[in-house]
Amino acid sequence: MSTGVIYSLGAIAIAALIVIGGYTLILNRMKAKDQGIDRAAIQAMGMVTFLPVLLIASAGGFMQSDALSALLGAVGGYVLARGTEKDTQ
Repeated sequence: MSTGVIYSLGAIAIAALIVIGGYTLILNRMKAKDQGIDRAAIQAMGMVTFLPVLLIASAGGFMQSDALSALLGAVGGYVLARGTEKDTQ
């Protein structure tokens, strides 16, 4: 196997672990609070899904570095700019 294939498979494995671990944490927290799926949980699940996809795309060479930088900057801005529900009320 070539080195690129090994890196891609490693990135996919790490991304899968991130998604599984992230969903487990989110669902356990929701269960502990006895709440259903709310807006914050959906946003957290979206981040947990989106970031590993970026990891796979960058490791596999499917995305140029400038596009990846723009997407990571957009995600960072979104995460840092969003307030809690207490802030908006």
